[in-house]
Amino acid sequence: MQPIYVFIAVLSAIAAKLIYDSAIGKRKANKSLVNLANKQNEIKLIYNNAETKAKDIKPQDDLAEQAAAFQQIAKSHQDVIKMLKQADYLRKLFVSQVQHLPRHYQISLEKKETRLSANWLTKHDIDDRHALYTKATKGFIRQHYEQASLPILELTRYFLESNAVENIQLHNGRIIDMEQVNQDLEKFHLNQKLKTNLPPKPKTKVDKI
Repeated sequence: MQPIYVFIAVLSAIAAKLIYDSAIGKRKANKSLVNLANKQNEIKLIYNNAETKAKDIKPQDDLAEQAAAFQQIAKSHQDVIKMLKQADYLRKLFVSQVQHLPRHYQISLEKKETRLSANWLTKHDIDDRHALYTKATKGFIRQHYEQASLPILELTRYFLESNAVENIQLHNGRIIDMEQVNQDLEKFHLNQKLKTNLPPKPKTKVDKI
């Protein structure tokens, strides 16, 4: 084989390899973008459900139901915050993969991301709503904690465990922190146990006339 044909064959092989690598790279970047879009859809679903639940809370509702709703919203917000971190990782992976592609592939994938991301949630969106939720939950606990019902005690523990706040000052000045709520929960369960173990009240015998 003449040198010129060898040179052309080598160039053809290199070009074919570049085209193949670009196609593989585009598929990987596109898959990362699809995964990112799916993650954002999951985030939006959980976020919207939490928003609906928050709107459905009514002051006249049973306190146990209100406390359960506040706790569920708290869990949803924590889930969303974790998932946003996962979404951030997927976006960084996508950007990194796109950077190594030919320009026409980059433009195509970047346009696709812009179109998909129009309604995606950001950390700023969540932080704003989380701040409002934290304020509302804190107010609910301050108002009802002294009733020492199990749903409110459990909500308070979850609220403090999630590091929303370090402590809560009640209207009477009492400070509730993690140690205090654990003591109050222990006291609640002890009282329940004592009530369960109480001997039954003797039946009053009524003499027939």
